[in-house]
Amino acid sequence: MSMASNTYIDAIYSQLLQLQNKRKPFDIVTSRRKYSNMLIQSLSVVNDVRTCGALMVTVTCKQVIIVETTATKLPPREDQKYPSGTAETQEMGTKAAVPGTPAPGGAVALGVGQQ
Repeated sequence: MSMASNTYIDAIYSQLLQLQNKRKPFDIVTSRRKYSNMLIQSLSVVNDVRTCGALMVTVTCKQVIIVETTATKLPPREDQKYPSGTAETQEMGTKAAVPGTPAPGGAVALGVGQQ
């Protein structure tokens, strides 16, 4: 094994590490299909006597779903047919809790010793 091959192997492995550290999605193309928006999750190198002259790497990737969002402005409440269900929420200020009244027949009188 020559020094040039070691330098080449190190350069390729360094590029894989840089690709992982950039965290920028990339595409993977195989003979079966194309995988879009992939990130490297982990790199595992096989390094023993048989493989010292080669770069044998297991790369685990994960696909990320990239979406775009936009904000829209709804029409005024008075222009909507059902504003209670479709209008934007409104600031109603601070509200105080109101004690509830039990349903008819739902009240239970306190017995002796119960408070």
